[in-house]
Amino acid sequence: MTDSKAAFARAIGTPSAPEPTTAGEEVEELEHLSKFTALFDSEVATTFDQLALTIRRQLRGLPVKKADIMRSLIMLAADDPTLRNQVAEDLRKRTISG
Repeated sequence: MTDSKAAFARAIGTPSAPEPTTAGEEVEELEHLSKFTALFDSEVATTFDQLALTIRRQLRGLPVKKADIMRSLIMLAADDPTLRNQVAEDLRKRTISG
């Protein structure tokens, strides 16, 4: 399995049948989640839509949520120093020019 496929698999997890839980267990599980909202300008939103469409086509129509794409990108950047450096450099340029 390639690094990107492995990172994507880690990001979206493996589907499994839900196990019966009590209300307390459900609350405990939700406490481990973090929720973020990303506000994109129209150019970034369009680019993200195009990226999602390209990935879905590449995966032959496999349903992929945008949140899964974000998770995969985060895990890839965390695992790959070159990609992480590219992200840092892009952010540096945007901060200086912004």
